[in-house]
Amino acid sequence: MSDYDVESVDRLPFTSPEKSARYRTEDYQGAEGLNWYATDPTLQATMAYYLQPDELAFAEPHLTRIGELMAGPVSRWAVGRDRNPPRLHAHVVHRVPPCGPRCSAGVA
Repeated sequence: MSDYDVESVDRLPFTSPEKSARYRTEDYQGAEGLNWYATDPTLQATMAYYLQPDELAFAEPHLTRIGELMAGPVSRWAVGRDRNPPRLHAHVVHRVPPCGPRCSAGVA
């Protein structure tokens, strides 16, 4: 079991408005440009707990590089997606039968 206290919001379904408000992107500004591995002591402690010292020494440069990628291009892409969410545009697709346009005229 965890040492952390469970908050009432933790018991809510993920689709509830209250839980959505808890994890709004707007509340977590400023992560762009920061190395997400180097600035996350919980992740560092978790890696140190689960990995042997030689494994951690091998993995840490890679984790640092991934943290840089998350802070740079991946973060910028996420911010762009948040500002410009996907939109569904309905359109009609005209398909040509496999035997070509003559099929639709009844000529095979």
